[in-house]
Amino acid sequence: MPARPCRWKQAVTIWLVFFPLNLLATVTLGRLLVGVPVVLRVAVTTLALTPIMTYLLLPWVTRRLHRWLARGR
Repeated sequence: MPARPCRWKQAVTIWLVFFPLNLLATVTLGRLLVGVPVVLRVAVTTLALTPIMTYLLLPWVTRRLHRWLARGR
């Protein structure tokens, strides 16, 4: 089993995926959900973004950052 990257590198990788995805969702879904109560709006947004981030974008970005993530272990 390969060693895990440093926690700060994991955090940076997650942020690199989360920030643009959340920004895109805020700009697009935010307009559609403007009249929806905040708790429901956050629930809908996180239900939509979590699978996209977990199964599509994070694996893709992690593969591209593999050398950087593995360096310094």
